[in-house]
Amino acid sequence: MNDLKQSQQEHFAILRGGTHHQRLPASWGHNHPFKIIPIEEWPYPFSRPTVTEERVNIVGELCSPKDRLHSQAEVTQLRVGDLVVFLQSGAYSWTISHHQFLGHDQPAFLYYRDKQFQSISRSDH
Repeated sequence: MNDLKQSQQEHFAILRGGTHHQRLPASWGHNHPFKIIPIEEWPYPFSRPTVTEERVNIVGELCSPKDRLHSQAEVTQLRVGDLVVFLQSGAYSWTISHHQFLGHDQPAFLYYRDKQFQSISRSDH
């Protein structure tokens, strides 16, 4: 997760991706299931932005109010730098998405196996 913002008493977790990678929530109008994977490393000298026991809107980086992946998610803890993984994305997550919207890069594909993430490049598909 890239950043946390607060506006009008609402928290927003801004992800590196968005509906241009994961189109299902916006097109189907639902909150997509997700899991937070805590990342302990924090290499910066300033304090780490964190929300604890709050409701959070999980949004993408596009300049559109439709770039929302989950509204009012109840989280125990979410910190900048943690991973937000969308479960049960299925075949249509990537294939119906509007790739490279506004010139944004395509995402890396990560696979979680044996308690480790593996990155698979586009040429490996």
